[in-house]
Amino acid sequence: MYFRWYSEAGLEEFGLSKESLLSAYFIAAASIFEPERSPERLAWAKTAALLETLRSFIKDEETKSAFVDLFNNSINGPDHSNK
Repeated sequence: MYFRWYSEAGLEEFGLSKESLLSAYFIAAASIFEPERSPERLAWAKTAALLETLRSFIKDEETKSAFVDLFNNSINGPDHSNK
């Protein structure tokens, strides 16, 4: 397994182990095994790795909630339903 992305992003510093990254990739490979779908496998594995990193790094509920709000706002735009 090639760990350049993992190393360059410094994910180990945030609690992601190489074993977790490998596990995410092999789960993706078991589900999406066709050779032509390798970009999807990598996207699945990277997404799973980032989620695991967030789960292990962000411990308290307030920080989790703030992160989710910022993430949702960056994807969907600000929530204007309260106006």
